[in-house]
Amino acid sequence: MSQKTIANHQSVIRQKLGADNGVQLAQMSNRIGRHFIDFANLAGSLSSFCSGSPA
Repeated sequence: MSQKTIANHQSVIRQKLGADNGVQLAQMSNRIGRHFIDFANLAGSLSSFCSGSPA
């Protein structure tokens, strides 16, 4: 992919998410990633709990 293509994609994503710049976009991505990891860990814990095996 060219740098121009990446810049265009980032611009569209920033507009859709309401980010003013790349730093805000990175911060949003970081927060979303942490929430996803927390959710995945919770789901894994619940799965272990429901199956009766230790976490």
